[in-house]
Amino acid sequence: MPKEILKDIKMNKVVHDTEKKRFYFPSEHGEAELIYSIHEDNPNLLIYSHIFVPKELRGKGISTKLAIFAFNYAITFQKKLFLSCSYLRNKFYPLHQEKYKSIVVDSL
Repeated sequence: MPKEILKDIKMNKVVHDTEKKRFYFPSEHGEAELIYSIHEDNPNLLIYSHIFVPKELRGKGISTKLAIFAFNYAITFQKKLFLSCSYLRNKFYPLHQEKYKSIVVDSL
């Protein structure tokens, strides 16, 4: 792994952009992001719909970093989550189910 990419990962933090409804990880190599929406009938239900990580940053734990930040945000602000993103639903959540099961709902 090139040193500049490793430095990028260690130095940058996840940012929450409430206007665009996304959590993102800024980098010289592009932005990794987790996109969400707010359920139209329930403002306390967030729908986590998509994670994207640029090629140069893949395989370095960025999607996990974004997910942990986003799930902890939901806990802090007493939100429930619906996971329409396949990565979150099938890979991240099963590994962290004990910690997050109280905030994840099965259906909308």
